[in-house]
Amino acid sequence: MKRADHQWRTMYELWKLIATEANNESSYQKLFSDHPHILNCIGIDEIIPFDKTSSYRLPFDDERGYTPEPDFLGIDRSSNRLFIVELKTPFVGKITTSRSDGNRAKFSADADSYISQAIEYRDSIIENKEARGIVAKAFGVDVLKSFKPILIYAMERDNDWALVSRLADERKSIDIHAFDLLLYKLLKQYSRDREFLLERKTGFTMVVHFVSEMTSDKEEVLISVGHKESGCMQLILHNDKLIGRAFNADFSIEVSASFLTNNPTFAAFEFSTGNDGHHSLLLVDERLASCNFSERECTIDVDN
Repeated sequence: MKRADHQWRTMYELWKLIATEANNESSYQKLFSDHPHILNCIGIDEIIPFDKTSSYRLPFDDERGYTPEPDFLGIDRSSNRLFIVELKTPFVGKITTSRSDGNRAKFSADADSYISQAIEYRDSIIENKEARGIVAKAFGVDVLKSFKPILIYAMERDNDWALVSRLADERKSIDIHAFDLLLYKLLKQYSRDREFLLERKTGFTMVVHFVSEMTSDKEEVLISVGHKESGCMQLILHNDKLIGRAFNADFSIEVSASFLTNNPTFAAFEFSTGNDGHHSLLLVDERLASCNFSERECTIDVDN
C-alpha cells in the first residue's frame, strides 16, 4: 500500500471512532497498533506498543517496585528522541477545573494522574540502563538522546486548549494532544504530502471571510463554484449553521457547523476524492469544525 493510501486509511479509521463517539481505550489502542506511523504528523516516525499485550516489555523497576507499561514508545529518528506515549479516550469533557475559591485553574484528578504516570515512565527509562538498551534495540538505534512524555486525551472542542497547553508546560515538559486536533493534523499532512504525488486525485478548497448580522431560515449561498450536473461546491448560511456542500447529479455530501452573528468569521471548505474514497472538512476560524469520510469515490468536476 502506498504512503498516501496508508495516510488516508489511518485518517478514515480515526474519524470513524470519533464520529461514532467510541470511548473505549482498547479501540484506540488497536488503531494505533495497526498504524504505527499515525503520529508522523507530530514528529514521531514510528510507535511500538510496550503494554501488557506487547511482545516488547520494559524491565522491572526496583526503585519504584513495578514494571513500567507505557501504551506506546515512539521515536524521532532524526534526533533519536524517545517519546513515551500514553493513550486515553476522547469523550471525557473538560480536563481542567477551577478551585472553589476562584484561584487559578488546574488539571482534573484523572488528567493529573495520567500526566504523572507518563512522566514517571519517562523517568524510569532515563534511570534504567537496561530499559534504554531494550528500547534502543526495538527501534534499531544505537543510543537514545532525549526523552519526551506525550498524553493523547480529550477533545479540543470541549476544552480551553490554550489553558491546557499552558498547564502542560508547567508539568515537566509534557505535551498533550487532543484527538480532534490529531485528526486535523493528519488531514493537513495528507493534503500537503499529496501535492507531490502524481495520482488521479481531485480536490478543491474554497475560503471565505464574512460577517452575518442575522440568521435566516432561507439558504444564503456565500460562494458557489461549478455546475449542478457535473459538480458543484458551495458554502452556505442557513439559520445558525455554516454549511459546506459538494454535489453533482448523483451525489451530495454536507458538513456543517455553528457560527456567531455580528462576528468576523473565517471559513474554509475542502472536498477531495480518489480511488480510495473521499473526505470533506469544514474549518471555522482555523479550527476543524466538522469532517466526513467515505470509502466511495465521488467525482466533483467544477471545471465542466
